Amino acid sequence: MRFIKYSVFFSASLVVVFLLTAFVQPEVQYEASIIVTASRPQAYQFFTDSRLAHQWISGLEKIESPHAQLYRRGNINTLYLSGFGSSYVIKQTIRGVRRNQSLSFILESKSSINTVNVHFFPLANNTQIKIRGTIQGKNKIWQSLFFYTRLWHQKRLERDLHKFEQLVKNSSTSLSRLNNN
Repeated sequence: MRFIKYSVFFSASLVVVFLLTAFVQPEVQYEASIIVTASRPQAYQFFTDSRLAHQWISGLEKIESPHAQLYRRGNINTLYLSGFGSSYVIKQTIRGVRRNQSLSFILESKSSINTVNVHFFPLANNTQIKIRGTIQGKNKIWQSLFFYTRLWHQKRLERDLHKFEQLVKNSSTSLSRLNNN
């Protein structure tokens, strides 16, 4: 009987600690950056090209936009993603665009609101792309869950940026071969 009592107490304590994290830290911030071998306009063009996005954004299947220009202030785009055996629909609202300099948008799903800021910094013949974001769960359970999965979100962003770097590198190599012939 004592074992059951301690087990119930321990389980209840874990649940309380899990939910308290939502009150202590209701949102999770993340940041990642990468340097790509491309000019700032080229890096921006690659980043904002919806035809290339599925090659570097994990799980992205397609993007629907009301306009041909995906990143236009006020646009509300629909992103279709898959992962963990499920499909997800995310609404992307473009908040700000400074061509070749920065983008800001909100990604909203059933469980979260993710505010994202992307900056493009020139570095000689390269460009540094820095992404900062804040994820907030739509309820205390999601807020707690995002707190405990923040490292996973960080690693996923870093993997996606690495795939973006490879895409730019391979595309730049292909373009320079074409220009030399």
